[in-house]
Amino acid sequence: MKLVLVMVSSLDGITNQGNAEDQHVWTSEEDKTHFREVLDASPLVIMGAKTYEAARPYMVHRDGRIRIVMTTRPEDYEKEKIPGKLEFTNEEVTALIKRLEASGISEGIHVGGATTNTPFFKAGLITEVWQTIEPKILGEGYRNMATQKLDINLELITSEKLNARGTLLLKYRVI
Repeated sequence: MKLVLVMVSSLDGITNQGNAEDQHVWTSEEDKTHFREVLDASPLVIMGAKTYEAARPYMVHRDGRIRIVMTTRPEDYEKEKIPGKLEFTNEEVTALIKRLEASGISEGIHVGGATTNTPFFKAGLITEVWQTIEPKILGEGYRNMATQKLDINLELITSEKLNARGTLLLKYRVI
């Protein structure tokens, strides 16, 4: 399966500061537009529970797109489940991807944070990384990878300057 990790961070690697209702209030309009376009085009979106909680008020569920929320407690979300559109699971990541592939899904995006990004990388399931870097230094907050030993090599596919301030969109292939 082609699984693209899509994320935004400040220049110092912070994905959000965790203290605002809208976690990405600090990101550029150009990144928000890019993210909406990627979301709209993807048949599969995988995220962690924290990402889901932050995004829930903005979500629009539609036919042809399934969202999978990785959580240690899927039973907490039983009432929110929408068959074929919104699932909550504590499956091991490799088993999840095999199940999705068996159902005919061949591509998707991952939009989680460090807790979910790291296991997908460790299992070799991320095929590309699309990283927006905002020209800001935030200093403290959440990072996009857990503090574990990783050795993932990437190869730049494209780079694009999204605005005059210098917001960059970097697309990498995992090699």
